[in-house]
Amino acid sequence: MWRLYFLIERCCRSREPVLLVGETGGGKTTVCQVLSAVLGVKLHILNCHQYTETSDFIGGFCPIRDRSRIALEFKHLISRMMEMKIFIHIAGDVPFPSDISGAVSAINHINGILDRYRKEKELFPDVQPQELNDRRKLS
Repeated sequence: MWRLYFLIERCCRSREPVLLVGETGGGKTTVCQVLSAVLGVKLHILNCHQYTETSDFIGGFCPIRDRSRIALEFKHLISRMMEMKIFIHIAGDVPFPSDISGAVSAINHINGILDRYRKEKELFPDVQPQELNDRRKLS
């Protein structure tokens, strides 16, 4: 077990990853616990077996519950934003995707409009700075 300790310590000091494989009761976990205590570092133990999957390491996907409600709220939010002066004057007739699958595109488009307004405020006298605060209240 001391040989294993020495080899793992060298890897640890060199910041090299270590994968320990062996029979049950061979001292793999014990050596790591001792080394962790000696070095004063936190230890995370993950015991693997033949059925271990990638999701055990990095986590699984969380299902989205009530997707239809989220999609409806997004569509309603986009329609409310389209009625605001800032979007009427700056966005013009450019269509916004109101489907939830186009949410990333819509957010990028909204950010583009807001950036343009911030840079060229004087071109849009009808749009008041207060309207940006009203937009924040929508979310």
